[in-house]
Amino acid sequence: MRQNKLDMTLANMTLDGMEDVIRRAIPRRNRVNFIRYADDFIITGKSKRLLGKIKPIVGALTRKYVGAPMVILIKKLNQTLRGWANYHRHVVASEAFSRVDTYVFRQLWRMLRKRHKKKPHKWLTKNYWSASSKKHIFAVETTTTEDKVKV
Repeated sequence: MRQNKLDMTLANMTLDGMEDVIRRAIPRRNRVNFIRYADDFIITGKSKRLLGKIKPIVGALTRKYVGAPMVILIKKLNQTLRGWANYHRHVVASEAFSRVDTYVFRQLWRMLRKRHKKKPHKWLTKNYWSASSKKHIFAVETTTTEDKVKV
């Protein structure tokens, strides 16, 4: 059904007013985002519940695979984190992704410190965070059946 120009103008004026009212009513620390489509809009905001669901899963995976080869742990973590990120990519802000990244780093670091109690900090960094030639990527080198090194 086609709307006339007056209806669309009135809808946009109303949405402008609603956007201003909502921005004034919600404190700055609880920031919300507005996405406008002609005469429609979506409001998005932060949710701490989303982070609370992924943290126990990551913790359980690191505890479950503490004695397993690193390749298996990395594969399981990649599947879990990639699925969570793809599902929440339209809702979760970069701040939330950063928090999850920090949490995963701390879990992995704690697990490695338990696994290699007598190894120094530099050794752990060299063997687990430098294998991919990118500084902040957790990776290990493995050999395939064709004797090729795979990161």
